[in-house]
Amino acid sequence: MHSEKIECPDNAHVEYSPWGERGWVKACKKNHGKYSVWEGDIKKIDGQFFNGKKVGIWTFYNNDGSISKTVNYD
Repeated sequence: MHSEKIECPDNAHVEYSPWGERGWVKACKKNHGKYSVWEGDIKKIDGQFFNGKKVGIWTFYNNDGSISKTVNYD
């Protein structure tokens, strides 16, 4: 389905979005702003991007909700 290769510049990633009934859009996207990752109801990561780069304090969580570690990206 996604056989055509697309190369993105630094700090960008490929994102696929549905298009019409059977098509897909491939685009290079740069993360910017608040970023969170959840597995079901459990928050795993909380952080922030600025123009595709991690900035500030990122928090990583254990399955029980406790903090596993924090990393400061300056």
